[in-house]
Amino acid sequence: PYEDLEIPKPAGIILGNQSTSQSSAQLEPGLYRDGLVVSDRSVTFLPGLFQFGAFGLRIEGTGVVELLDASIQLVGPNAILDLRDDGRLTGTPIATGDWRDVAILGARPTRITVTGRGRLQVPGVVYLPNGDVEIDGDAVVIVDAAVTGSWTQVDSSTARVDRVIIETDRPTAGRARLRR
Repeated sequence: PYEDLEIPKPAGIILGNQSTSQSSAQLEPGLYRDGLVVSDRSVTFLPGLFQFGAFGLRIEGTGVVELLDASIQLVGPNAILDLRDDGRLTGTPIATGDWRDVAILGARPTRITVTGRGRLQVPGVVYLPNGDVEIDGDAVVIVDAAVTGSWTQVDSSTARVDRVIIETDRPTAGRARLRR
């Protein structure tokens, strides 16, 4: 249903790399041109679209990001969503409009990496038709659906996805070995 929709343009609001010494914070939606690192903190993304340039969004240590009717768009050519250590992304995506229920969105080649004991658990869709999802270590990914160029899962990582659509011309991108 998203194939014919126009990808959102970067927002007019440009926010620099944010940091806080508080144990928790709330951030407003907009374009984070310089990317964002959440390390050993709890951050709530308030309602709206959060766009990340530069290196993207990295959640590390015991960092937690909770989406509150919010979605993430990776807009830079090197922007990735990187959950490492015990980093977690939870919450709910935008519930209205054309992109409702899309938690993570990226139009250009990009990727999501979840490693260590990282956890990506959001009800909704991961829409990266030209991107890659990589899950490694003891990481966990739980989403409703994913449209991606490739899905790689190794070690003792866990994924629970109702639907995965691999959209690519790479002959090995859709190979799977399932085990109980």
